Amino acid sequence: MPTVMLHGEDDGASRVESSADKESAFTGGYQRRVLTDCGNFIPGTAKGCESRCRTELAVAVLR
Repeated sequence: MPTVMLHGEDDGASRVESSADKESAFTGGYQRRVLTDCGNFIPGTAKGCESRCRTELAVAVLR
């Protein structure tokens, strides 16, 4: 199963580096996207984070 990790750059719950270099744990592929000006709850952190989240997911799925 392909996995897309969306990580808010301003995430105070887990460090952004914690989602890096995890490709070997996913047999179906792993893509990581770091969203600037977004925290750990992407839809509720800042205006535009939710729409950028959707855009990043769409781009990842189309690859």
